[in-house]
Amino acid sequence: SVEVDLTALGLGWRTMNDRGIDGDMAVGDDLWSTTVSVNDGTIGDVVLPVRMVDAFTTVMNDTAALTVANPGPRMTGFDLVPDRALRAASLILEVTVVDQHGVDDVSLDLTALGGGVETMLPIEGTDRWNLNFPLPATVEPGWVDLVLEMTDGLGTRSTTNTAVNPANGLVGPFMQVDGGGATDLRVLVLNDAPTIHVPDTLVVNGGDRGSCVTYTVSVEDMDGVRSVQIDRGVLTPIGSSAGWADMRDDGE
Repeated sequence: SVEVDLTALGLGWRTMNDRGIDGDMAVGDDLWSTTVSVNDGTIGDVVLPVRMVDAFTTVMNDTAALTVANPGPRMTGFDLVPDRALRAASLILEVTVVDQHGVDDVSLDLTALGGGVETMLPIEGTDRWNLNFPLPATVEPGWVDLVLEMTDGLGTRSTTNTAVNPANGLVGPFMQVDGGGATDLRVLVLNDAPTIHVPDTLVVNGGDRGSCVTYTVSVEDMDGVRSVQIDRGVLTPIGSSAGWADMRDDGE
């Protein structure tokens, strides 16, 4: 038999196995295993005593090393109002962030969207943090991820845009909430229409009847302008089709 002392992790002595169960990968390969779940705030390197007994009851003692990593804070929920908006619009974000070692800082990183890093404010007496922020004016339309940067009380940082569900309080396993994309912190950036600058009223002298005049407008859009059309109405030249006609920006 093989036993390991997990007292340092609050679990006591545990019997290991070579039967392909409880974390063991294969039967009879002389590799003995057991699963371990760390349910407290322990992190770092832990030395675990191991006791082995052969078929003649000879006992051998050794040690094994286990490293417990600090995963950093997790986001367990969020509210974003609205979840779709035009560029430069203001949004309100409230998130729930947990960590066994406490949460020191939560920020919203908008640098990938053309913005900056926005510091969120804690709501006293809760695990909630909130922020009122504008969407960057240069972000492209469509669904975009909003990424949180979080720091725990020991200085470990983590980043995420996905909410997870703590199955056992503040400790793991942490699982993604059912609902697929509903758990992702995202916003739909709406495409605003082009801005059209029209000239002053175009005056056509009576003597110019039957002649063609040029009508020019200025059109701006952050995403570029693919086409501009005009409905000339009763001013449609004879022989031309009524309705919307393409305007030109090619020098002709």
